[in-house]
Amino acid sequence: MPKLRSQIFVESVVIAVIGGVAGLLASQGLVKLLTLVSPADYTPVITVDAMLLAFGFSVVVGVLAGIFPGLKAAWLHPIQALRYE
Repeated sequence: MPKLRSQIFVESVVIAVIGGVAGLLASQGLVKLLTLVSPADYTPVITVDAMLLAFGFSVVVGVLAGIFPGLKAAWLHPIQALRYE
């Protein structure tokens, strides 16, 4: 059972990190697009602190969203886990 828990945790972390990086890249792209479209006086700026906070929040939420259902399924008998809808 501990091996399954660590696998669920690692998978949740990897998916959350990939999602966080994709979100940061998308936000950078949108800010560049807004910079091209908006007047020079109103250009948006993303600070490093804001990026770190958003990335950290994304990872924490992603890990929690992956761990709770994963652990719930890990306690079930394999046949019940596959049959459960």
